Amino acid sequence: MPTNEEFFRYHDFALWLNESETLSSGEVKAYEKDSGIDVSSTIISDVSVYSSTKIKYKLKAGDAEKIYILKIRAISSNGQKFEDWLEFAVK
Repeated sequence: MPTNEEFFRYHDFALWLNESETLSSGEVKAYEKDSGIDVSSTIISDVSVYSSTKIKYKLKAGDAEKIYILKIRAISSNGQKFEDWLEFAVK
């Protein structure tokens, strides 16, 4: 991802949910891969539940030549807790 990009992303948990279940809340955290430093406040914003099965968030590029780990958490209407991880590099 280029350093000047900033856009909304959607993470879909539909395959993890039961038939009548929806998402009730979500959280997205970001960490520098090498140091483990939490950089969420500088590259993640506007986190919300979107269309009952997705977590929506705005992702802003971090520092050039760094790799980041995103931790995406969700809680369902039945109280299930889900977590997924994504990795991305900034050019």
